[in-house]
Amino acid sequence: MVEEGTGEQGALPPIAVQASTGSPLMTLPSLSTYLPEGGQDYESVTMSQEVVSLTSSTIINQKAFANNLGIPVGAVVNCMPPSATNFPLLRQSPVCCSRCGAYINPYCRVEVSTGQWTCNFCGQQNATKTDMVGEELQVSAELTSEAVDYVEESPLPESSLGEEVLPTGPVLFLLDSTIDVDDAVSVKEAVAQVLRQLHPDTPVAIISLDACVSVHNLGTKPGILESHTLPGQIGSLHPGARALFLGACPKFSKIGSCLPTAESIVQSLTPYRPDLVAMERPRCLGPGLHEALHLMQDFRNGQSTGDQSATARRGAEGRVMALVGGGPTHGPGAVALDAIDKQGDESSVKEGLSFFARLAAMAHGAGIPVDIFAVGPAAGHATILEPFSRASGGNFTMHTSVTSQLLAMSMTASLDRQFGSHGILDVRLSHGLKLAAIIGSVAGPLRPCESGVRKLSSNACSVGSMDAGKSFGLWVEATRDFGQEELILQVIMAWTDRLGGKRDRVVTRRIVPTGNLNEYLRSIHAIPASVLLAKKIVLELARAEAAHSIRRSEDVRMGLSAKLTYLGQKFGKLLEKKATGFLGLGLQQKWSCPQELGFVAQTLYHLQRSTMLTPYAHVAERSLLHSVFLACACPMAERMLVPKMYELDPALFIFREIPPLDIALRSDTAVLLDHGAQIFVWVGREVARESGEGLSDEATSMVETCERKAVELSKGRCPIPELQVVVEGHPKMRHVLVTVVPAHKDADIDRKLQFSRPVLGSELNWKYAMAGSPMESEPSFYQWCRNASVEPPRQDLSWPMPRLSAG
Repeated sequence: MVEEGTGEQGALPPIAVQASTGSPLMTLPSLSTYLPEGGQDYESVTMSQEVVSLTSSTIINQKAFANNLGIPVGAVVNCMPPSATNFPLLRQSPVCCSRCGAYINPYCRVEVSTGQWTCNFCGQQNATKTDMVGEELQVSAELTSEAVDYVEESPLPESSLGEEVLPTGPVLFLLDSTIDVDDAVSVKEAVAQVLRQLHPDTPVAIISLDACVSVHNLGTKPGILESHTLPGQIGSLHPGARALFLGACPKFSKIGSCLPTAESIVQSLTPYRPDLVAMERPRCLGPGLHEALHLMQDFRNGQSTGDQSATARRGAEGRVMALVGGGPTHGPGAVALDAIDKQGDESSVKEGLSFFARLAAMAHGAGIPVDIFAVGPAAGHATILEPFSRASGGNFTMHTSVTSQLLAMSMTASLDRQFGSHGILDVRLSHGLKLAAIIGSVAGPLRPCESGVRKLSSNACSVGSMDAGKSFGLWVEATRDFGQEELILQVIMAWTDRLGGKRDRVVTRRIVPTGNLNEYLRSIHAIPASVLLAKKIVLELARAEAAHSIRRSEDVRMGLSAKLTYLGQKFGKLLEKKATGFLGLGLQQKWSCPQELGFVAQTLYHLQRSTMLTPYAHVAERSLLHSVFLACACPMAERMLVPKMYELDPALFIFREIPPLDIALRSDTAVLLDHGAQIFVWVGREVARESGEGLSDEATSMVETCERKAVELSKGRCPIPELQVVVEGHPKMRHVLVTVVPAHKDADIDRKLQFSRPVLGSELNWKYAMAGSPMESEPSFYQWCRNASVEPPRQDLSWPMPRLSAG
C-alpha cells in the first residue's frame, strides 16, 4: 500500500483501463508524494490522518472510473478535543484567502522573500499578515503542518475568569419516577455517584416526572424537601403562569453546597402507579423536557439561581440528562406503544414525532444538548426519543440490563465528551471534486452571515455541540478528468471553547491523481474506506425504512454480495471461467480478492448479517443502531462492523487477540467479544461449573477480569457499550453466535487457515443455540465470498497474536 511520503517511482508499469467510450485512461507517472520544505513532525502527521482519514491518498484520473470503482472517494472526520491532539496551537486570527476564504496550508505556493502566498483553491494572491519572511516563514506551523489549531482568546479579561471556569456547565437531571423498583435502585446509585463526581461549583437542578412535572428546590436545608408541581397535561405555560406555579425559589444550586439535599431527593423517588406495567404508566415526558429547556434558558439569563455570579462563568453550555423508563404516555407528545408497533393508530406517532421535533429545534437553537438514558424495557419508544436526542445534539443510550456502574460511566462520558459549542463544519475541495453528501449529525447549510467574520463555502453546516467521539463522513465525487495537478481537501471545524474563545481547526489533506490502477489499489486506506462505504449503505437503508419501502430495504441488503463481486471484477484476477447452463450458453467466472481489500470484504460480510441490516431485529433496535453507527467515530464504527475477540489465559491472566470465529468459543475458555456498541463476556461450560449458588469462584474471578478489560476498552466511546455476560448453554448465547463467523461450516483446510487450534463442540453449540432461528442457514465468510464468485484472500489468521494486559 502506498501511503503519503512513501511512494515508489516506477514500482509497477501503468495499467491502461478501458472506459465505456473506448478511450484509455490518461497515463501519469507513478505517485511520488513529498513533504513541504521544513518537513512535518511524524506524530502531527499521524494525528492529522486520524482526524481526517482519507479513503485513499490517490484518485483515478478519469471521472468515469473515479466514481465507479466501488471504493468511495472521500474521508471520515473524527472530532477530537484539543487535549487529545498535538497540533500546533496558533494564538492568532486565521490566515485566509481574501477571495474565497480558504486557509493557508502546506500545499500553497509561497514567495518566501515577500511573504505572498497563492491560494490553491481559487488562485488569489494573498499576504501572510505577519512580518515573517525567509527561513522563519518556511518553518512556520501553517506551512509545515497539515493540521493546526487557531485560537482567538476570550473577550473577557483574565481577572474575570480565573477559578470561575467550570469543567462542565450547568447540569439538569430529569428523572423518571415510573421506573421499576429493581431498575430504580441502580438508577439512584448511578445518579448519586455522578453527583458526587461533579465539580463543587457546578450548578445542578433536578426535575422528576410521572403524571405531572415536579421542579425541586435544592436550596433547602438537609432533611427538608421542597418541590413545585406543574400539570402534566399542559404543553407550554404563559411565563406568568410558570412563575405562579414555580415560585421564586432558586432552581439551580452549586452541587458543593446542596449535595446532601440532592441525594435525598434522588433517594426519595418512588414508582408511580406500580399496579401498571412500566411501559403503560403515565409519563409526561414532553412537558418535562419542555420545562427542562426553559430552566436552562432561565439560568443563562440570570434567573433560576440564587447565585447571580454563576451566570458570568464561561464554562461549557451545559446539558440535560434524562433518565427514563419508557416513552411519553401522558400529556403533549404522548404516543401509545401499540401505535409504534403498528398495531394501533399511527397518527399519534406522527403527532408525537412532530411535537418532539419542535422541542429538538428549540434545544438545538439554544445550544442545549439532551442526553436520554433509557433503562429497562424502554426500547419500544426509541423511534420517538432517539431522533429528538440526536437532533438536540445529545445521545440516546439504551440500558436493557441496568447496572449502576455502567450507567454512571455512561452519564460521566456524556458530561465529559463536550469540548465546545456552536460548532461549524466546512469542507473545501479543489476544482473537479464535489461534496456529494455529509453523513452525520448536521443541522443543514449555513448562510455566510451566520459565521461572523469567516467566509464560508457552500458546504458549510452547523453541527451544534462539539463532542469527542462524534464523526462525519464526507462522500466526494469527481466532476471532471484530471491531469497531473494535485487535489486538495481542506476540513475546517470551528467552535466556541469553554473560555468563550473562538477555535478554528484546519486540516488539509492532499489527493494525487493517478492512472495506475495497481498504485491506486495500494493507496487505499481500508478502514476509513470500509467505514464510509458502510455508513452510506446504512444511511440508504435508514431512509428506505423511514419511507416504509420494503422493496428498497431488501435491495440494500441483497446488494452487498453484488458489491463484493463488483470489487473482484474491478481489482481482482480472473481465476476461473467456464460455460454453464443447458446448452453451455451461460458463463461463470471467479475472481480473486486482493489482500488490500480483505478488510472491505469482511466489512460487507459482517454488515449484511448485523442487527443494523437484518429484518429479524425490532425496528426500534435497528433505528437506534443506525443512529449510533452514523454518528460514531471511526474506531468505534470499525468495531461495530468487524468485531474483535480476546481470549483470557487463566494461568497468566493476560488477553490474546484471536479471530472472531465460532470455533474459538471453546468450553474450556473465557472470551471477550468487542462489537462496538456491545461487549460480550463468554464463559465456557467447563470454566463455569455452576453450583447451586451460581458460578464457581474461578469463573467469577475470570468474569471480573473480563469486565475490567471491557471497561478499559469502553473508554473514549460514547455511548458506552452495553456489557453482557453469557454462559455456554444459556439462551443468550445466540447473541454471541450471530456476531461471530460460523467457521464450523468451512472445510478443514479453511478452518486451519483461520484458526489452527482443535475444534471442540463449536458445531454442537451452533446447532443448539440457532435451532429454528432464521440465522441458522447463514454461510461462513469463505462460503459467502465464493457464493459471490470471489475467492477470499488467503490469509492465515492463526499467527501468534499480541498479548494484552488483563488490566
